[in-house]
Order: sequence, then C-alpha cells, then structure tokens
Amino acid sequence: MSKKKPGKNPFYVALVLVGVVFLVTTFCYVLMAFRAVGGHSSEQSGSRMLVFMDQHGAWLLGGELAVLILASLAAMATDSYWSGKNKTPSDGTPSSNIEKASESSSSQDGGEHLDSSPGVSRSRE
Repeated sequence: MSKKKPGKNPFYVALVLVGVVFLVTTFCYVLMAFRAVGGHSSEQSGSRMLVFMDQHGAWLLGGELAVLILASLAAMATDSYWSGKNKTPSDGTPSSNIEKASESSSSQDGGEHLDSSPGVSRSRE
C-alpha cells in the first residue's frame, strides 16, 4: 500500500498572504502619516488610497492584525496534524520527548534526582 504523504499546512499559506497584505497596509498607513506630518493632507494629495487610509486605516490594520494572530494560532495548533507527527500512538498512551528524556536521565544517574539549584551543593553518598 502507498503511504499517504501529509500535505502542507494551509494556515501557513494564509499566514504568508495575510502577512504580505498587512505589510503593504502598514507601508500605506506610514506613508499617509508622514505626509500628514509634512503638512500635506490626504485630501490635498488627490490619492484615493491615502484618503481611504486616513478614514479607515486604523480599523483595517487592527482587523488584519487579528486575522494574523488567528492564523498564527491555527497554524501552531494544527502543525502536528499536517506534518504527520501524531502526539499519541495507536494504543492511546502519550509519548513525548520530555518523558523519554526524563526516563533516560533517570536511568543514567541510577534513578536519583539531584537538586541543581544554584548555591545548593549535594554530594552522592
């Protein structure tokens, strides 16, 4: 049987697209702000984009930032699914790298756990 190859996480694609749109919107908003500081109003410039950014830019940036945050969280939450790495084996028992690391470290030091806090020295007897 052929093993199904996991696909790409679609939230990464959304993240890149929304990130690019956010970047362009930010540049337009900064351009509008610099022109306003220089004494040129967006209405005087005759640019519809600058007038739109003057009227709706803050809300647009806030909305895009919210979508960017949601896409980031969704990408992180579904990363193990899309990469094909399941966190639980078929028998339902969790197997994480942390548990494996703690098991291997306890077998190396004979099962003893020493306190490694600064200023505390303990020796083995």
